Amino acid sequence: MSSTQSNGLIHAILLDGKGGGQLLSWDEVLLWNASMGPLWVHCDYTDDRVQDWVRNDSGLDKLTAEALLTEETRPRTTNIGDGLLIALRGINLNPGSEPDDMVSVRLWADKERVISTRKRKLMSVEDIMQQLKASKGPTDSAGIVVGLASALVWRMSDTVDMYEDEISILEDRILTDSNEGIRFDLATL
Repeated sequence: MSSTQSNGLIHAILLDGKGGGQLLSWDEVLLWNASMGPLWVHCDYTDDRVQDWVRNDSGLDKLTAEALLTEETRPRTTNIGDGLLIALRGINLNPGSEPDDMVSVRLWADKERVISTRKRKLMSVEDIMQQLKASKGPTDSAGIVVGLASALVWRMSDTVDMYEDEISILEDRILTDSNEGIRFDLATL
């Protein structure tokens, strides 16, 4: 199973219920129905074809579609009917990036499918893809959401630990040094 981006489609996977899945093309996504099994469609929301599909062919209501395509997001979860609209952020671990330049992913998840959109690559999505390639991944829509959230938290741990270490150093400086410069260092951190 290899993942290639074509016309905004980063990957579409028909889950096999055993931890693996089959990659689908755009044409196959258009033919998908719930009786075929759980589907995960992951797209670049800046692509015109993706915008058209999300707005007109995905079956999502207008509010949900626009939330998946919006540039600005804040982390949140909203129940809408039988599904969840989720916006998550992760540490930017892309080469040459600053960790505080967060990368966001938007998701629609219901019992039959997950539609996720992004602009920049998120390593946590790649973690889930590697699990699926090894047939050790999520078996359903809920598993994709839980797996993605877990991967985001796991990938944040090193950065959070680094900040905690820097805070400890500042705490020690408060006890031993004059307070000059500490405010600036704390504000920067």
